[in-house]
Amino acid sequence: MLSAEEYVRRVVAELQSVRSGCLTAVERTAEAMARRVLQGGKLYIVDDHSGLTSEAVGRAGGLMMIQPLTTTDLGEAGIAAPDILIMCSRRAENASMSILARDARQRGVYVVALCPSVEGSDTLRLTHWASAHLPVPLDEGVFTTSDGQEVCPISGVVACAMLWILTAAFIERMHLHDKTPHLWRSIKLPDSRSFNEQAMSDTLREGY
Repeated sequence: MLSAEEYVRRVVAELQSVRSGCLTAVERTAEAMARRVLQGGKLYIVDDHSGLTSEAVGRAGGLMMIQPLTTTDLGEAGIAAPDILIMCSRRAENASMSILARDARQRGVYVVALCPSVEGSDTLRLTHWASAHLPVPLDEGVFTTSDGQEVCPISGVVACAMLWILTAAFIERMHLHDKTPHLWRSIKLPDSRSFNEQAMSDTLREGY
């Protein structure tokens, strides 16, 4: 039966599953990312129109260093080892994203896949090429209407949470290496413009 209470229950259950089953993988991924950044690596993000790029880039409290990937020509963009690419997909079987992941891996890039799990290792599956895979739910509704339509998906909620969990773990790992990544300050604060301008200048100089 469709209800707000049941939707909340399902979301909480998924987040509890992330907490119990994925945090070790998240922390391992965050450490690998931190080590690459300390080697001069840049951090990029791309999605398949799932909206996670806009959630991560320029967000108050988010990383200043993260950049959207706007091209599939990695050579032209200058993306190579030790760079990092976070790839967010609603589907594990995604030909265009898988080809991009393959090209990135061949250039020595550390590829983090935020996508559903899938059995097998088909080369058109994003997980086949990922350096690290952080699973999110399938893009399907919690409820089914009387005419068979699926409604109220939870995949976006959990994927967004996974992105911020990874961000928190990365910042923690950088702190363990005595480094502090620069974060965006809310534009609602009176000193945000001068703060963000200086912090971005420092980000470009330091790399994080």
